[in-house]
Amino acid sequence: MGRLGVPYLTALAELGHEVLGLDINPETLEALQDGRCPFDEPGITDYIAKHTAAGRLRFTDSYDEAAAHGDVFFLAVPTPQREGAMTMDLSAVEDAIGALACRLTRPAVLIGKSSLPVGESVRLAALAADQAPNGVQLRVGWSPDFLREALSMETTLHPARLVLGASDADRAVVESTARRVWAGWL
Repeated sequence: MGRLGVPYLTALAELGHEVLGLDINPETLEALQDGRCPFDEPGITDYIAKHTAAGRLRFTDSYDEAAAHGDVFFLAVPTPQREGAMTMDLSAVEDAIGALACRLTRPAVLIGKSSLPVGESVRLAALAADQAPNGVQLRVGWSPDFLREALSMETTLHPARLVLGASDADRAVVESTARRVWAGWL
């Protein structure tokens, strides 16, 4: 989840959604399950504690549990600079898509939040479709983040803009899903 995922999932809980966050880092997971933010970000721990106590915000390291829980999945994993290259390392994005998509049992929407080079979202949507079981419709859209460090909850709950991209085939489904999920923002 990290610096991008934690504010988004916490804001979704603040807007009234039942949210399950997935993280594979044991220290991060332990902090979140204890109602604490695993990094220094003003005000976010209060939101995490409030919504974990209310049962609206839970955390897991299980892709099986996450796939069974959700219909809309936000993918927020690191995309660091690839060492020795002028591009990003997308291996964490590819791994997360592969681990989630193969476990889906019903139609779902995946909204990527991680930064990507131009054109990569098309390749990653194809990867997700290839990994999903036969008969499971998986729509993929991408919505880049505009969070400001030390103001992540403020910029998540009150964004200056929302940008959402999807293929023509997926556009209507992804946009209607975004309207329902982001109803408190729009």
